[in-house]
Amino acid sequence: DDDDDEEDQDKEGSDESRGKEGVDQLGVSTSSVMNATKEELLSKLELRLVDARRSRSYLDNLYAEVLKYEDVVEEILTGLPRVYEERTGESIDEYADVGEEELRQIVLRRDKDNAQLDERVSMLLSRIIEHKPAILENMSFSHLDD
Repeated sequence: DDDDDEEDQDKEGSDESRGKEGVDQLGVSTSSVMNATKEELLSKLELRLVDARRSRSYLDNLYAEVLKYEDVVEEILTGLPRVYEERTGESIDEYADVGEEELRQIVLRRDKDNAQLDERVSMLLSRIIEHKPAILENMSFSHLDD
């Protein structure tokens, strides 16, 4: 049992030291969030929600384009991590009554979710470039500026 306690303390210590460095294992900076006021946290969360909606829209458009090319759909999509429907349409007003510490955790979680979403986009883009770069040449990105 004492060994288990020591292992738990080692894990906690590594988490604490990672937090002090200000970057987690996904490369997400935590220091600006840990020192932010509630108003700053709400502002940061609002920006992250906008980023999530844009990334999700871009990913959806990439998938739609890939599906138009039946000859390479399987090669491109096989083995890619599944993208779960994420709730990215929420309003920042929903968080007005949330406490500062809980809000801090929500912002950090959104950072991690956004990093994973960006990783999925990168993986899909790499597969498209590898198997059928013409997909990107034929895509229209004008709607993403809205």
